[in-house]
Amino acid sequence: AVPQIAAMLQQTLLPFSVETEGRGYRPMREIMLETLEQIEARGQAAFEGKMLGVPTGYPEIDEHTNGFRDGEFVSIFAGPKQGKTAFTLAIAIHNSLNGQGCGFVCAEMTRHALAERCLNAVGKIRTVETSRGLFTADNWKRVVETGGLVAGANNFFVDDEAFPELGDVIARALHLKSQHPRLKLLVVDYLQLVTHRM
Repeated sequence: AVPQIAAMLQQTLLPFSVETEGRGYRPMREIMLETLEQIEARGQAAFEGKMLGVPTGYPEIDEHTNGFRDGEFVSIFAGPKQGKTAFTLAIAIHNSLNGQGCGFVCAEMTRHALAERCLNAVGKIRTVETSRGLFTADNWKRVVETGGLVAGANNFFVDDEAFPELGDVIARALHLKSQHPRLKLLVVDYLQLVTHRM
């Protein structure tokens, strides 16, 4: 299924990239000069202790990747119930709380369930507590403060209605990017649930 999804994405996204660039084929000499400039900029940023890519919040990954690069398509694979959503949500939260922001397209859960998982992750609140809704006064204060922290970043956008059609996912992502040009990360959870009409 994965090769078919990759081929489907390539076929669907290619027209968007061509329209955006408006240039088609380009000589390797131009591309190589731009690439060398990018590598030099990465080296300068690393020397200054900065990261040019989108950080994951996981030091071991960021050390090897220098963050996700602009325009990069990153696939995260694992078996069922192995923590793919938790992992990608942690990256999304990290980018939101550090000012870069993100979009999150989710098919497996509602936007409110995703928000609840944010509360649990950021506030270190047990899932059983938020599931039951029963808290001590101190714990309820922590829940509200955590919710305020996540909401206060005002740069985390969730869409739980774009599935299962790839065209909807793309159109909504482009619309979000046009409204918030500084966003650099879009998480789609998860690709095997996306369909595409030929």
